[in-house]
Amino acid sequence: MKNNKYQLFGFLLIIIVFCFTCKADAKILVASNDYFSAQTGTYWVYEGSGSILENDKLVYYKIKFKNEVISIEVIDNGYLLKVKTTDLISGSVGAGIITLRNNFVDFNFKQPNNFNNYVKFPLKVGNRWAESLESDPAEKLRDDGFYQNRINWKLRGKVLGNNCYNVIQQTLPDKVETIWCDKIGPIQTSYHHNGSLNNTLIRLVRFHY
Repeated sequence: MKNNKYQLFGFLLIIIVFCFTCKADAKILVASNDYFSAQTGTYWVYEGSGSILENDKLVYYKIKFKNEVISIEVIDNGYLLKVKTTDLISGSVGAGIITLRNNFVDFNFKQPNNFNNYVKFPLKVGNRWAESLESDPAEKLRDDGFYQNRINWKLRGKVLGNNCYNVIQQTLPDKVETIWCDKIGPIQTSYHHNGSLNNTLIRLVRFHY
């Protein structure tokens, strides 16, 4: 009888370990294509600064935030990554979504600072695409280069072994420039408003896959 109890205990222990392993494995889902890759737990930490004109006075502020993938859902021809955004200065927490499909990746974050990037593949100098996922492909690209994304140049060197590109998005009032690296994402983003002194510059300071 005693032996049967030990056998039963051992059997239950095996089941518990097996179920725990299955549960852990189920949480780690990789979303990947030729240009971008992430899994649950992948995070990016950005630091930078900005300036804004308030009451005729130029105010400077610091930026530091972390984006971390907390879950991945398989969708048609791609993945939907839910992201937790944490302002490392104020401590406020928000949410974001990364949509990855065969021909594009879209970073969509309300906070902090409307951190958004829409990149369409394949990446090649001179390639152009719509300003946002919502306006693509319904929006016809303008001939003057405004209100669209364009790859200006390719970085001579590589970052962590990956190719990097300068992507510019220009409207009449402002301009956003991003350095995008394959398999990593945006490593630098700058914002400049033509009609005021509003500027922002952030850089990737830590990346964990």
